[in-house]
Amino acid sequence: MKIALGADHKGYELKNHIAEYLRTLGHEIKDFGTYSNRSCDYPVFARRVSRGVSCGRYDRGVLACQTGIGMSMAGKIIRGARAALCFDNHDAEMSRKHNDSNIIVFSAGKTDYHAAKSMLEVWLNTEFEGGRHMRRVLEMDGLYTMVGVSLLSKNSEEMKTDLLAEKIKSFEACGVDEIHFDVIDGKYNDGENNWDYQGPLVIKDLRKVSELPFMAHLMTEDPIKYVKAFGDAGCDVVVFHAEAYRNMPEFIEKTIEEINSCGMQAGIAIEPDTPVNLVFPYLDSLDRVLVMTVNTGFAGQGFIDKTDKIRDLAKMRDKYEFWIAVDGGINKDTAALCRKAGANMLYAASYIQKSENPKAAIELLRG
Repeated sequence: MKIALGADHKGYELKNHIAEYLRTLGHEIKDFGTYSNRSCDYPVFARRVSRGVSCGRYDRGVLACQTGIGMSMAGKIIRGARAALCFDNHDAEMSRKHNDSNIIVFSAGKTDYHAAKSMLEVWLNTEFEGGRHMRRVLEMDGLYTMVGVSLLSKNSEEMKTDLLAEKIKSFEACGVDEIHFDVIDGKYNDGENNWDYQGPLVIKDLRKVSELPFMAHLMTEDPIKYVKAFGDAGCDVVVFHAEAYRNMPEFIEKTIEEINSCGMQAGIAIEPDTPVNLVFPYLDSLDRVLVMTVNTGFAGQGFIDKTDKIRDLAKMRDKYEFWIAVDGGINKDTAALCRKAGANMLYAASYIQKSENPKAAIELLRG
């Protein structure tokens, strides 16, 4: 059986013990993280496991967090994912018989490894009864679009840490899901605008003011050199451009491995003119693909319609689990086009930051 595992920092140790146990039983395991005990957001890992199970890439899933409640809620958002929080063998048995649960969730605060092991044995060996329960299972549904806010400015005053901290706090209060940092070394491209570089020191200071996931979007030459610094600064995700290593595929693989080894999720970004199939060989190792709908290095551009790329990537999610993110010219209209094509992570800058009601703007992007 192929089983996907995920946990936040509180469930990290229990997840690792469960993975070892399942391997001894001969199951094929995919660990979607978290990869360290550093504080993180449980929905990130719940959605990755849920997507893998719902699309049939994995037969079952296992999630863990402190209470199990957050994971069980987040694990039900994806259509076809049925996450059940279990505290004893009876819970595990009935979740299979009556609910056809395909993800079991543990409370790391209340369930030790031995109890989890016993529940897993029951859960893995109990069949769904079907019958009248089938109709109820088919009625379960859910979907969610993530929204991140991009921080980018040519004005050094706007890049001061205290001002950025206030912005991030306000975005968090409005319900944004992630903070996107544009990291520009001035060498990756030769655009007309020389934007200020936002380095690890800035992010390290901002890490103190928010628990939101931080994503560093590296528009840099030789991005592997920067990965560890951003991991040490407190980033949760690093996305680098495939174009930086267009003729060196081995470095794309090494960069993904380096990002994961630093306890972060890995993503690849592609420019509007880059063929989307360039990233296909790496989809099994990626957490997300970032489709650029503007050309990096040039401010004030309009949305470049690349929904064909999004649709091509969406087809690949029948086999692989990753987010399709879009960055550039995102507003309520272009967001709708991207969602319809299959995107589930949208980054916006001015549309959110210049809105009179940022909270309403974020909800409009979600659809």
